[in-house]
Amino acid sequence: MRVLVTGAAGFAGQHACRELTAHGHTVLAADVAIPEEKPAGIAAWEELDVCDAGRCRDVVARHQPDACLHIAGIAFVPNAEAASSRVFRVNTLGTVHMLDAAVGVCPGMRTLVVTTSEVYGDDGRGQAGTPLREDTPLAPRNLYGISKMAADQCALLYARTRNLDVLTARPSNHTGPGQRPPFVVPAFVERLLALRSVGGGTIRTGNLSSARRFLDVRDVVRAYRLLLEKGRSGEAYNISTAQSCKIGDLLALLAQKLQIEVETEVDPKLYRPTDSTAALDLTKIQADCGWQAEYDLSETLDAMLAATLPAGRA
Repeated sequence: MRVLVTGAAGFAGQHACRELTAHGHTVLAADVAIPEEKPAGIAAWEELDVCDAGRCRDVVARHQPDACLHIAGIAFVPNAEAASSRVFRVNTLGTVHMLDAAVGVCPGMRTLVVTTSEVYGDDGRGQAGTPLREDTPLAPRNLYGISKMAADQCALLYARTRNLDVLTARPSNHTGPGQRPPFVVPAFVERLLALRSVGGGTIRTGNLSSARRFLDVRDVVRAYRLLLEKGRSGEAYNISTAQSCKIGDLLALLAQKLQIEVETEVDPKLYRPTDSTAALDLTKIQADCGWQAEYDLSETLDAMLAATLPAGRA
């Protein structure tokens, strides 16, 4: 397939481009700015701000892709809270612009809209009981989740009412090589490496009691590829792992791997109330695509450290 990837210069976007090209797909990469160092194997690059409906239509019309992997968006929750109007312009209206472009100039284009497991909220469902299925009522509890819920529901509505080949992916938190602060795992890596250079010390943190289901980004983009190849139109798909990890345990594991002693001090500016990512039911993506996570968290952290540390300093 010829696949248009929006947000191609971002963390997940770059991994997605590599995954698609490695499996024989032709990638047309698009982002708000074209990177100076472009990943190998990309057939074409386009400057694309998804807030610009006309530009979305123009890019889709000229390239006539077989499929679109729509990743572009604001992904960091605190940024969404600080820029509420922009998060809806990018995450929600940006998705609508891509869907409208398909309706208008490329109705055969298969579109995978990437949203988030945040659409389910964190009100305790899926913690001790049955994992949440894709038909669970959505109840996001922050602006980021609401903006992505709107995008998710718009995509599924277009599939039902406009006969578009559209599906959505709802991944849980993911990390891996190439991710940068302010996301929690690369932020910890950066601070711990700075402390290791001076023999240890104190790290300022947010809430260490919150728990997350961290996926390796390489597993996530493999799921995106499989959904483009095998997913059912008009369906939403969970992407997650059964492995849950408290943020404090994540920090301790990283410190152990780097062989340093650290103390922690809570920074009120970083603190958010204790919450936990819900367990998600993976029956649908396993049945339709044969997908399951292959990397555990320790392997992901090893890969991140190997990509960050100078040779011979691990």
